[in-house]
Amino acid sequence: MRLSTIRLQDSRGTAAARQEGDELVLLPYSDVGKLLSSGDDWPERAAAEGGHRFPVGTASLAPVVPHPN
Repeated sequence: MRLSTIRLQDSRGTAAARQEGDELVLLPYSDVGKLLSSGDDWPERAAAEGGHRFPVGTASLAPVVPHPN
């Protein structure tokens, strides 16, 4: 599974996303770091959850983990 943190349009911040083929699927986390720290079952949730889909080529990538500890 490939994960990214992307910048949302209209300065709405960032979101974690899962890549499926040539599409990104938005996940309900502000970045990949938040997803990873959300619990040991993060891989299952990242694979199952999803929202809006859009082409990978239209994404503006952000740092994967913007605030590493």
